[in-house]
Amino acid sequence: MRNAVLKLIAALISVPACMLLTGITQNGIFLLGSLVGFILSILWILDLKRQLQAQPEGGTG
Repeated sequence: MRNAVLKLIAALISVPACMLLTGITQNGIFLLGSLVGFILSILWILDLKRQLQAQPEGGTG
């Protein structure tokens, strides 16, 4: 589960970072990175949700 949380944090950090770089450099490739990061964050939220639901009741988390 720790791996899923780290991937989610990385995706959530990459979205505003890419948007900031898009504004600074006026380069469209960073906008594409922002969109990819947004899509990945949605997928990894679903993955984390699935992993949390698979944990037994009373488990550490």
